[in-house]
Amino acid sequence: MSQLQVGFAALQDAANAAQGAAADAKGHGSADALTWAGGGVPGASSVDHLRELGTSWDDEVAAWVTAADDFGADLAAAGEDYRSVDQTTGGLFGGLLGGG
Repeated sequence: MSQLQVGFAALQDAANAAQGAAADAKGHGSADALTWAGGGVPGASSVDHLRELGTSWDDEVAAWVTAADDFGADLAAAGEDYRSVDQTTGGLFGGLLGGG
């Protein structure tokens, strides 16, 4: 028989860490800084590339933030599912074995 043990607190800690990282990363793109830097070299062809790089970076950060936040939410939901099944199953066995 196989066995599954879930550390509910550890799972919730992991969920909180993922969502905390997402919150910390939110809004930390580079488009504004790179656009500002491009202003130091007016007319240079690299200015457009700096803007594109900044926009691309912002898009990637935003996508990562969403993915990390969703992952944290999924971990938290899985933890609650495991906890619910564990409590329900424990109650059934308690009654079966003459416990509370």
